[in-house]
Amino acid sequence: MTCWSAFACIHAIFFTCVIIVVAEESTSASKVVSVTLTTEWQATSSLLEAAEFFADEGDDQYWAFVEDWNESGEKDCQGNVYEYLERRAASEETLKVLKLSLSVRNYSPRLEMFRSLWSSTITAVKRTDGEKETAGCCLVMVGDKFARTKEELASLLATTSSGTPTAGRQATRLDHIYPGKASIPSSRRIFDSTQVFTSIPIVTFYGAMGTPCFGHFHALLKSASAQGQVHYVHRPVIMNAECARKGCIGLGTHVDTIGIDGNVGRLHVVGYGVELAVKNMEYKASDDSIMNDIGALLLAPIASESHDSLAFEVVKGFNFSRLNYRYPELNRELTSFRHYLVGKTAEDETLKIWDIKDLGLQATQRILLADDPFQMMMDISQNFPSLASSLSRLDLDSTICAEIENNQKHVSPGSLFMSINSEPIELDTVDIFTLADKITSEIREAARFRDIGLGSTAVRELLRLRIAPPGSELNFPRLNLFDSTTVPIISFNKNIESDRNYAHWSPDIMQLMRHSQLGQVPPVRRNMFNVILILNLGQSNSWRLVDALHEYTRAGVPLRLAYVLVDDSEGDTVKELWNPTSFLTDFAEFEEKEELDINFPRGLSLGTVIGRAGNLILRRFGGEAQVDFVNEVANARGVMFPGNHFIPAVKSKVTWSLVQKAFTRIFIQWYSKVDSVDSDDLVAPDMTKVHSLIDAHVANILSLAGATESEPGAYLSEAKALIADKGVAAPSALVNGIYFTLDDAERLGAEMEQVVMHFVQQEANSIAEAVLSGVLSNEILDKYPGGIFGWLHRTAVAKNTPFIVDNVKYPPTYVEMRPPQDNSEGLLAYIENCDVKASKGNTLWVVADAGTRKGMDLIASACECAARTRADGESTNSRVAVLHPPGVVATHRARAVALVSRWKAGYYCGNYSTFLSEILSSDAPETIKSALSALGMEQYASDSGMDDEELNTLLEQQGNFVASLIGMDANDSSESGTDSIVIANGRVIQIPTGYHMDADDFALLISKESSARGATVRNILESHSPVIPVSSSFNIFDQYMIACSLVAIRQTKSVSRSQVRTLESLESKHSAVIVQGDGVVVMDAVLDPLSKEAQRIAPLFYVLRDALFPHISIRIILNPRRELMEIPIKSYFRYAAPNPSLDAIPRVHFSQLPHHQTLTAHLDVPEAWLVTTVVATYDLDNLKLSDLPEEQDTMDAEYRIEALLVTGYCSESGAKDPPRGTQLILGDAGTVVMSNLGYFQLPAAPGVFELSLRPGRSADMYVFAEHVESTNSDVLLTVKEEHSARDVTYSSVEIIVSSWQGMTTQISLQRRPGMEREDVLPIHRGKDKDGGLWNKIISKWRNAKRSRLETINVFSVASGHLYERFLKIMMLSVRRNTNNPVKFWFIKNWLSPQFKDILPHIAAKYGFEYELVTYKWPTWLHKQTEKQRIIWAYKLLFLDVLFPLTLNKVIFVDADQVVRSNLKELWEMDLRGAPYAYTPFCDNNPEMEGYRFWKHGFWQTHLAGKPYHISALYVVDLETFRHTAAGDKLRLIYETLSKDPSSLANLDQDLPNYAQHQVPIFTLPQQWLWCESWCGNDTKTAAKTIDLCNNPMTKEPKLIGAARIVEEWTSLDEEVRSFTKQLEEHLLADKYVFTPPVRALS
Repeated sequence: MTCWSAFACIHAIFFTCVIIVVAEESTSASKVVSVTLTTEWQATSSLLEAAEFFADEGDDQYWAFVEDWNESGEKDCQGNVYEYLERRAASEETLKVLKLSLSVRNYSPRLEMFRSLWSSTITAVKRTDGEKETAGCCLVMVGDKFARTKEELASLLATTSSGTPTAGRQATRLDHIYPGKASIPSSRRIFDSTQVFTSIPIVTFYGAMGTPCFGHFHALLKSASAQGQVHYVHRPVIMNAECARKGCIGLGTHVDTIGIDGNVGRLHVVGYGVELAVKNMEYKASDDSIMNDIGALLLAPIASESHDSLAFEVVKGFNFSRLNYRYPELNRELTSFRHYLVGKTAEDETLKIWDIKDLGLQATQRILLADDPFQMMMDISQNFPSLASSLSRLDLDSTICAEIENNQKHVSPGSLFMSINSEPIELDTVDIFTLADKITSEIREAARFRDIGLGSTAVRELLRLRIAPPGSELNFPRLNLFDSTTVPIISFNKNIESDRNYAHWSPDIMQLMRHSQLGQVPPVRRNMFNVILILNLGQSNSWRLVDALHEYTRAGVPLRLAYVLVDDSEGDTVKELWNPTSFLTDFAEFEEKEELDINFPRGLSLGTVIGRAGNLILRRFGGEAQVDFVNEVANARGVMFPGNHFIPAVKSKVTWSLVQKAFTRIFIQWYSKVDSVDSDDLVAPDMTKVHSLIDAHVANILSLAGATESEPGAYLSEAKALIADKGVAAPSALVNGIYFTLDDAERLGAEMEQVVMHFVQQEANSIAEAVLSGVLSNEILDKYPGGIFGWLHRTAVAKNTPFIVDNVKYPPTYVEMRPPQDNSEGLLAYIENCDVKASKGNTLWVVADAGTRKGMDLIASACECAARTRADGESTNSRVAVLHPPGVVATHRARAVALVSRWKAGYYCGNYSTFLSEILSSDAPETIKSALSALGMEQYASDSGMDDEELNTLLEQQGNFVASLIGMDANDSSESGTDSIVIANGRVIQIPTGYHMDADDFALLISKESSARGATVRNILESHSPVIPVSSSFNIFDQYMIACSLVAIRQTKSVSRSQVRTLESLESKHSAVIVQGDGVVVMDAVLDPLSKEAQRIAPLFYVLRDALFPHISIRIILNPRRELMEIPIKSYFRYAAPNPSLDAIPRVHFSQLPHHQTLTAHLDVPEAWLVTTVVATYDLDNLKLSDLPEEQDTMDAEYRIEALLVTGYCSESGAKDPPRGTQLILGDAGTVVMSNLGYFQLPAAPGVFELSLRPGRSADMYVFAEHVESTNSDVLLTVKEEHSARDVTYSSVEIIVSSWQGMTTQISLQRRPGMEREDVLPIHRGKDKDGGLWNKIISKWRNAKRSRLETINVFSVASGHLYERFLKIMMLSVRRNTNNPVKFWFIKNWLSPQFKDILPHIAAKYGFEYELVTYKWPTWLHKQTEKQRIIWAYKLLFLDVLFPLTLNKVIFVDADQVVRSNLKELWEMDLRGAPYAYTPFCDNNPEMEGYRFWKHGFWQTHLAGKPYHISALYVVDLETFRHTAAGDKLRLIYETLSKDPSSLANLDQDLPNYAQHQVPIFTLPQQWLWCESWCGNDTKTAAKTIDLCNNPMTKEPKLIGAARIVEEWTSLDEEVRSFTKQLEEHLLADKYVFTPPVRALS
């Protein structure tokens, strides 16, 4: 009884506390911050968005979806739509991703793109027909004619003919084109990216399914399209609000928020995050003189938290989950009590360092032990400041800690990465839209694999196949240069297996299994490492490779070397590299001596004579002698610079005298060796005879006669002919046949010798793997032809073909090799190897006109390759189908080839090559009949045996099939190059004009595609025994073909070119959050739960799990940082998750926030969004809930997406560096191409735009190259005929912005003729300090004239109401003291809505112009996370791209500065060629001496006597800044320094001061900036500006010190505040409700 009484007392006390707290909380703890985000465009229809989803599934699915929809008239539109989707979706997983896409409004930008096209069209209609079109919901355009009713449409179609002009813009890739009789050419063209024109009129229908007029319009247009009368293009558009109200088409359009203009309300979006960071208030930065309450703009009631806030939580010893379970009727009271405890914890408790160190492990443990780990991960990462205290008291589980510690032996603590089906996903750019698109794509691709009979396991493995890493052998061909003709031309310097120097080595390849030092080549007595170097030794960079490999061989690396020496004539692609001696100045005398090489005749190149001499040595004495000769020349060079840790040693150039001495010495040495071996006696050779022979050879080597008229010249010519025939060039190398060039090495960021040794080590690993797997053994090598050399070259091809191998110069294109639905008529008939049992894992489709010699040659080469066997006796596993090209008239020979192929010519494989050779020489009917008879096909050789009509139909069908496959008009006879196409396992090769593709080329193509993916795909299919669908007409070899092509397309589309880090080595039993589904999508992640990334990514996993399970698997391996030294997360975070209701208005809201801490708001949005605030109840930079009036519970904010970004990377054809400084224009926006990756960025709305070169220097120098790539394949080129029909140049690129990801594109520019040596940036004359007297007079006259008219541009940045208050004062002080016109430029990102609304009125009153600018932080540049540091960075990092290209100068003035002088003086100051000018820090306030860090330590050394400048005022000469690439240099320096958290403490000052040696600063006179913190009072009277600098000693708030420091500050402040108050009370009264000041200024 006593115990029960005690419990009852405790129970009573507890609930009394709860009641008290609830009473208190009812007035304070229920404060909420609510945030919404809207678009500039109108809300779109969810039904139309669903239609777009099916359009991406396929054209047939789209039209079926549109035509089958019927309005039911019921009110539950979402239920009706979902029921319809369930009937249309191909599978449950497709339905789930469709619902996810609808909930995040994934297709809204695309619909807005269609609407923008309609908007531009309707403008022309309005000019013709007034406003009548607004009454309807359907509009059809044909050229400049239009129809709004079905009667008008019928009349319009009746008068439309082939002569009717087509609309100016061709149909875009996203338009819906009805598959009528005259189908419009596909814009997904393989070879030609220009637009395709058609004589049949294009009819564009603007309208939405579900509207009353749609059915009638569609029926008429469908009929006209079926008759071939028109091309029917549909663009889904809701034209006005009335259209949206008619049925379920209005679902998702927020029809209840129709604006007063009659338009549908704005779209409210999801997929973003809001961060409220706890602000550092060391220097008070809030304006406590004004508290604004926008009560009139309170939005709809705020819903409760999206999850049970009492779940899984223990606070201050109270287990609220259990309490809520026991007392569900007290849920509200318990929630308020928990809020109270959390708030008190966050505000009152300060954690000690020992409490902090294990927080990462403790948070991980709390997540892993929770009932719902995803929910807990989200709770902890998003509310960490409030939960840190309770987490710090959690006892750690040793099992979890041990597994984490073991995992961190493989990954660094806190490291983060993520993948979907093994494709890496960038964590800093991931968002719900990207993930939804990627997952949808994976499910669609899985469906295509399943269509050919593959099971889920095989499909998952195929989806996880990744593209080979850049340095992999798979990216390089393996060639065998040796045949009967090359034996005397290529010879190695040693044979490891017989050389006595290696007699102590064992030939046992099992030695490869033994542990050896990392990177060490194993000592096995076999010819394992065979290196052939193809060099022009007249080029200095070739000797660096020679030196390096000579050092490797001297160090004992068992390399077999062979040289192919050529000169710099045909076939040679040699180029000089950077010369490391260029910085030295004491080589002039040495170089002069080299020029005095009087024995070397003019007219010859050094490469020619070395090539002749080296090939002569080779042919007379062998490969070892040749290598000795090359080494002799190399060692004879003098050392010009010995080298150090930073710069390699530099040797003198090679001269003829050095070559001649080496030739003489090596010739004598080897002549003696060979002569003594060949002779039976030991008599020494006659040296007189030897020298005479040498003299004769030297004369031939130096001969100016024809190359083949002397023995050395002939040998050199043969070497050059060899490499030309084999398709290789100098400088290049082959390591066991793996061929790469100098360009390849540069693309890998390495020297050639490094790539050689990389492949040597890679070959050692590959051989070891073969031994380990049992594929290779000593017995196999002993019997193999050529031993290990032959085995290593077993898959090698005989030649290299650049358009097959070089994926950079010739980017590969792939198509899906899916046979037509009905192949019963022999449309595809295969010619195969005679071995009918052999696997046909490689498929070739040869598109060639057998009626031409060129086509017959191509067919014969393909068939020869298919009939071949490899060196190891295996067949090429290939089959060939011959297809007739589209639009080509059939001939006798073409029909004969089709006939033989159709009747299974593979059966006649023994005679098929004879058949081809016989008909190759003649197209005469008699010859063809004779050849058919020879095949045993006499019954088809008679006059009536060949059914020409049937064969012509077959050839026409083949042409149509090819046209649809590669995307062209089958009837367009103007198409070129379609009669020489080869498709191999999906790879499309268009054979260059004039090139004869022989059997070796086909073998190379097959080898490359097979090694890239074909063999792996075939192994996967064979291991899982795929089932052929009963309804299918294809076989197992068709499965190989289709699967290979699908994998190839997938890998080509992959944005990431890197392999994801393997997670197989990581344990996940105790440290991972796992959701095991049964679908094909597998997401893996390694994540630190206490990181900024976790705040953003945890909600994404939560959404995906709930939306897609069980069709998705998720594994998150938690990887926390240990031994923390500070709180890892200092902010609260909320994510705008999708709402199940499509008509709901999504919002983000915060509760449970601490009331007395100051918070600063920041939006975390996808990278392509440009966002600004449009409504903010309070100061978003200084939020404090305790400042809210008691009667107000909600602090509202609304942001808006102003634009989506078009970003890209610009390159110059044939140039290594991007065309930095080139100016691009998109609509009204312009930008500059950075030298950093050639990056550019432009804002745009959803729509179609032209990206063009800015008129002037950029357009005069460049045009767009033809090849353009984009992430969403939405780029079309617009042809402008500027000069003549033959001189067609691409002056603009058509850009389609249609997704939440904006647009990312890669463009290439090429120089106009005559501009090859020009610079796009004008020559900068700023460094010409003196000029001349006349120039000075002219300059002063121009300045005097300009100064009377020129506008002074002032730039500033502000965040928060306090700094906006300062900013108004700064603007007023500038206008009071400056007579010239003034234009202010403000970074828009952080300005409050109130300031932006008031700014136009202030500008009008005080007579200045203004403009708001912004620039999105590039994804490749290291990001700042703190708001203040982001603002600092914007002051400097983007000056070259932030302003319009026409702006040439700007003055930055800090917001908290008061200007006392005319800025005209500063504007006209000569900066002496520097890109910008700063004022140095004052040095005359002795009290601050201890804070002048630049006077000692690192800064003193680094500055080297230069001043350290303050960043509160500076002048930027933007013209010089852009020309000298100062922005690029600053970004490079920033990127290097910013990754160190201890660097750039004062970013906006440290960066320019650190970079002074690369980006010079002109130092302004000291009086241009004075601040009390650093300057003495004796200089204050001369100050031209006064800045309210932070004082690190007193830390006085600026608002308090302002009136004391600046005597005019109070009057300026009162004036702008008075004017602001008038605006608030009168002009803006309808928009804002302002409360009076709650506190006066101290």
